[in-house]
Amino acid sequence: MKEIIKRKNNFAHNLKYYRKKNLMSQGELADKLNVTHQAVSYYENGLRTCSFDMLIEIAELFGIST
Repeated sequence: MKEIIKRKNNFAHNLKYYRKKNLMSQGELADKLNVTHQAVSYYENGLRTCSFDMLIEIAELFGIST
């Protein structure tokens, strides 16, 4: 269980890092991903996980691997 929580926190931290590195607001990222800014906030705070397809879309958007 701790490993799952750690992975969620890593994803949340990394998503926020890459969003800020690319000078995007949560709203701008949400628009690019076709989700609400609340969904991005939930992802960044580890309150929600995204689908595998969304994970791939995020990786492609930021030019990183999954």
